Amino acid sequence: KSSKVYIDFGEHPGKDRIPREAALCGLIVITGRKGAAAYEDDVCMAFLDLSQVTDGHTLVIPKKHYASILEVDDDVLMHMSVVAKNLANKIVEKMGAKGCNILSNANEVAGQTVHHFHIHIIPRYEENEGIKIHFTDRSQNVDLEAIYKKIMD
Repeated sequence: KSSKVYIDFGEHPGKDRIPREAALCGLIVITGRKGAAAYEDDVCMAFLDLSQVTDGHTLVIPKKHYASILEVDDDVLMHMSVVAKNLANKIVEKMGAKGCNILSNANEVAGQTVHHFHIHIIPRYEENEGIKIHFTDRSQNVDLEAIYKKIMD
């Protein structure tokens, strides 16, 4: 294991740490620079995101290439979910966060910009930080039964 792992969007030595397909998607892992790997095993790895939406913003990525959560193998997804949960608890505790968002974007319309499946762990310290997730209540404007039927048929 390397003690230092980062994400970057470019050509760097060390990009062989993840599959070539992930490198081609723009998800390049480089070693030996500014920070430390948060986790690594045979299935996945986790490291600080250079963007640091909030302090401690971490990515969990599979070592095998999957474009998004819609394509990832079920066993890999379950494993990565446990890793993300455990890391999120550690990050919240060690960073003194009040909570966190654990999320993955699937496809451009949902905000996916790197086409290699990854899970964001974004610690939350205050409500007015660099990220805002807002759910609009549309319950008065939709037919739940029709939506359910469309999904289930």
